[in-house]
Amino acid sequence: MPREAAAYSVMEDIENYHKIGGLKNEISKMVMQQYTIGQIMAPREKAITALLRLQALGVTLNIYEWLNKMREKPLNR
Repeated sequence: MPREAAAYSVMEDIENYHKIGGLKNEISKMVMQQYTIGQIMAPREKAITALLRLQALGVTLNIYEWLNKMREKPLNR
């Protein structure tokens, strides 16, 4: 391989190495974000599952109305 081609090849390899390192860093960040979202969503998913089970048992809830009532109630101090 001619010297010029070898030098160009080495430069290309170095550039690709930096790109791959950057991509690995981005993948790592995205994995952490996905984990965090999973941790945030887990309790919500459990609550939805519980509500669906209650509904299957015939219990009906109007969450919207219940939340509004809870907002209107003064705190007992």
